[in-house]
Amino acid sequence: MSNQEKQLQIIRDVVLQTDVNARYDLYFTDSRVAIIYMGKIDRYNNELFQTRSYPSTSTAVSPPMAYVDSRTAEVKAVEEELNHMPLDQIMRLSKKNSDYSYNEIEEFQLFWGEEPELAILSTDYETAIGLNQEQFKQLLEFITGYEPLSDKLVVSGNWKQLKEILNGVPKKAEPQTTPNNEEAKCGTCGSKNKKDAQFCEQCGAKLAKEQEK
Repeated sequence: MSNQEKQLQIIRDVVLQTDVNARYDLYFTDSRVAIIYMGKIDRYNNELFQTRSYPSTSTAVSPPMAYVDSRTAEVKAVEEELNHMPLDQIMRLSKKNSDYSYNEIEEFQLFWGEEPELAILSTDYETAIGLNQEQFKQLLEFITGYEPLSDKLVVSGNWKQLKEILNGVPKKAEPQTTPNNEEAKCGTCGSKNKKDAQFCEQCGAKLAKEQEK
């Protein structure tokens, strides 16, 4: 990693879909995103996500794992140490670590739902990452606010909920609709909308207008 490379954002405790029994952190710099292995977890434990392991920062050939309780002073100390390490050095701590340069990334695909997801797509590779809702919002805010990446972002999911997230409006209970003959059907997802709606409330697609007689 060049001395000029600047760390911009860290999203902690994401789930790599090809390695669901481990935990990863996403490191965003001004030139790449790195997927950093942070050890195994016990997904059958009632205290899910409360135990995490960290790769030792020692130079041993097979560095031991240091197990600590999440968010304790020890965890914060380890995270602080990693924050000050060059990313190239962190990358060497595990063979499971990987990265994408921004030049090779074609799209960041964010999906909003009960189980939010991030997909990183390049010409040759695709990485699927499971998120929680807070991580989704952190990524959405970071990527949309960082110009080199904002044009690569594609967002999908429940359009009405996404609009509330983008506008910072708390979600409200939806009134029950009654069937009628004045509903506009979306040609993309099939959802029904108000007759005068211009865009589908579910997928955001533009609604086709019926020809006037």
